[in-house]
Parts: sequence; structure tokens; C-alpha cells
Amino acid sequence: MSEEQPRQRVEKVTLDVTAGRVQEWDWIDIGGRPERVGSVTVLHNGRRFRFVQGGTLTLGTRRIVRVTRMVRRDAPDSTPTPAPEGDGT
Repeated sequence: MSEEQPRQRVEKVTLDVTAGRVQEWDWIDIGGRPERVGSVTVLHNGRRFRFVQGGTLTLGTRRIVRVTRMVRRDAPDSTPTPAPEGDGT
């Protein structure tokens, strides 16, 4: 028997999070331009972000930044459900 795997879809979400919650491969909005985070270095009360295209940025842990990331979600089953049998009365 084969077990049916739930279908997943990938969605892009934009979040306002503290700098302490930024992850590698997130996109950060810097001066209206998105930059992809290549690595995050944990500092005392801060984080240093190194970007894929070059450059670094150091922010305090509680600083709020706008992050765009890709997340996987279970996709609802799109097959139609058959109507119940009967005369409907």
C-alpha cells in the first residue's frame, strides 16, 4: 500500500520580526531594496548579517526588520466532494 503524501505548496510571506529571529536565506528590506541573508552571526545583544551579494549589517536583537521568506504549506485537496445520495428531502 502506498501512503498518500499531503500536497504542499510554497508561498512567499512578508513578516515584521525582530533581528534575533532573522534566518539564513531570508530577504531583508534595506533602504527599499531586498537583500538576501547568506549567514547570521550571533553577537551579544545583536546579530550580524552577511549578504549573498556582499556586505554586512549589524543590528540590535530587538530591532524590527521586514523579512520575506518562502514557507511550505499543506495545500487543500482540490478534488470535488461528491454530493450525498438521496432525494434531498
